[in-house]
Amino acid sequence: MEKLNEFAKRLRLAARLIPSESISKALIALLRHKYKYGKQLLGDQHLDVAVHVYRYIRGQTGWEELWTTRDLFQFLSALRGPDMEPSQKPKASFDTRHGDLALLLYFDFMKRSPSKDLALNCEAVPLLISALCSSNQVEKAKRLITKGTVDVGDLAKVDQALFHDDETHVLLSQDGRRQSLPLILSAQFGDIKRMMEVVTIAHSKELFTSNLPRMMCECFAEMNMGEQAKEWYTRWRNAQRSQPQTSPPAIRAEREALVAIFEYCARNKDSNWARQIVSEIVKDHSKLGNHDLVLVWASYEGKGIDEINRMMDVLEESAFATELYKYQVKPKTIAALIKASIKSGDAYKAERFFQLAYQRNITPDPEMLALQIDYRIEAGDVEGALASYSALRNKASSDEYSASSSINKLIREMCKTKGMAFDKIMDVVGDLSMNNGQFDADTVAMLAVLHVTRAELDDAEDLLNTHAFQFSIAERQRIIEAVIDTCANPEMKAKQVWSIYRILRTVFDEMNRESRSQLMVELMKRGHGEQGLQVFEHMRMHSRADVIPDIDTYIKCFNSIGDLGDEDMFAKAHNLLKVDTSIDPTTRLYNTLIQTCVRCGLGRQALSFWDYIIASYEGPDINSIRFAFLACQYANGGANKALAIHRRLEASGFKMDGIYYSWVLAALGGQGHEEHALQVMEQLRKEKGVIPDYNM
Repeated sequence: MEKLNEFAKRLRLAARLIPSESISKALIALLRHKYKYGKQLLGDQHLDVAVHVYRYIRGQTGWEELWTTRDLFQFLSALRGPDMEPSQKPKASFDTRHGDLALLLYFDFMKRSPSKDLALNCEAVPLLISALCSSNQVEKAKRLITKGTVDVGDLAKVDQALFHDDETHVLLSQDGRRQSLPLILSAQFGDIKRMMEVVTIAHSKELFTSNLPRMMCECFAEMNMGEQAKEWYTRWRNAQRSQPQTSPPAIRAEREALVAIFEYCARNKDSNWARQIVSEIVKDHSKLGNHDLVLVWASYEGKGIDEINRMMDVLEESAFATELYKYQVKPKTIAALIKASIKSGDAYKAERFFQLAYQRNITPDPEMLALQIDYRIEAGDVEGALASYSALRNKASSDEYSASSSINKLIREMCKTKGMAFDKIMDVVGDLSMNNGQFDADTVAMLAVLHVTRAELDDAEDLLNTHAFQFSIAERQRIIEAVIDTCANPEMKAKQVWSIYRILRTVFDEMNRESRSQLMVELMKRGHGEQGLQVFEHMRMHSRADVIPDIDTYIKCFNSIGDLGDEDMFAKAHNLLKVDTSIDPTTRLYNTLIQTCVRCGLGRQALSFWDYIIASYEGPDINSIRFAFLACQYANGGANKALAIHRRLEASGFKMDGIYYSWVLAALGGQGHEEHALQVMEQLRKEKGVIPDYNM
């Protein structure tokens, strides 16, 4: 990551780039790591640099020798859209460059694959389509499926030999198209008209499979459109009879669709349709695994634990005769029932289902134990969740550690629980890390805050260095904000705040100006103006536009210096402003400068900024006038300057009231001109009818 970040920095500065071989190795190492640990996606924080790195590498001689076909495939895999439930509508996660990069990779991949291997093509096409859909290029994906051509846009400039026409033909296998169409349908979820267009394409191009009506049925069930869901359910079942799908992913997708239907029936109290489906499930002996869903519906319908237990006995006794297909209640059956109870918000019922497993001599598997952690956390029973975790730790092997999400929830709840022993938390964290479990961003944020509050800054730095690189920009920002919020505690010493800044600056180079400004202010609050100003200077020297100080940052800096009343700090900050060509001072900024000068005992210099204001196009506002008279109280010769300002405003037709006159009188009184001030008050009473009040 260091080399990739360095490449991005040099790119922003238009400096000499890192040699292609070195940067290639860095990117390939990142991709291999992500593919090894669950085929992770390339996050948005890496995408921008990945686009530039790959295009840069392709422009170098002999780049093909650095990238194997496998590396290209892993790169394409890392660009696919988020793995989602079929009925969820994926949001456009990236901009069009994401899809363009995937398209470029696909062409390079197929160009290198042996004899345009259709098996490889079948694997790669869905990845390409997924990437296009996640980058808001669904129409391009449709055209690719229907016509086999794609508008390459500016990719023709990247490689004219590869993309010789704007409309370039793309090699797609029929199986690859067939597998890709559900991805396009998923991207259109919620837009019924566009969903129907995808189905029409499937019929016209002979790409129709039972997946499409299943997804349509599931989508309509999620949208609570019962009549349409029932219509597509019938089409799905008819398609299944002509095109049976028995692969594990297909069976899993079927179960998910049926669960979605049962959830619809429970929400809308449509027992008749659910019972019809239950009847079909019971009669279908080819998929006895779906018999679990009969019990799930019984739970949704409100049947008690004892009654469901008797139903289990009946199903086991009446199952298909042969031993090979005999139905048996298994851990996954209990897990399905627990999930249904959790979705219904009934933790007590979920616990009773768990205990039912023991009654039936079923040993809980890792999934059941993970679910037990979930519902016990929802019920606020952290100690109970810890007991479940202890059982899970004994069950789960390092090769099959599928409970990361539940363990992350447990860690977060333990961090929030008062009086929780720190060693207990670290035991769970250590186990998750040792078993290569995935840490969530919120978990990392809480652990970092825990270490910081315990003044274990080295541990916090190690934690962030280990995990922060894998998160998205939004997730990384959440971690930054969580850690910075700890600095608001007035008991935290400046030394700790500075150490936190140093860690965040190293790990999160993209940390924005708002976050950096907050740390700058916290340091100055604690009387460490030099360190606060150093944070400000680091911002000025940064290469990212969203980090470089703007007017608001300068105002925060000067206000903090004003709180310190440090004349030297003001001079240094003002010098930085004078040489900053990106800042065009406004009246608001000049107002802050006047106020800061007054608080630092620089009254005469404060009045020089008033001169800048009246000479500017924007001119003074009411705060400018108030601060100018305030400066007159402390500047040498301030009384004469106050009267000059007053005459100028009077001549301009400025509307004056009692508050305004109190500013004038304060300026005269502050210079020791009490008699003159009294004369002005008497003059105001006679000439303008202004009666002195408490403010004057």
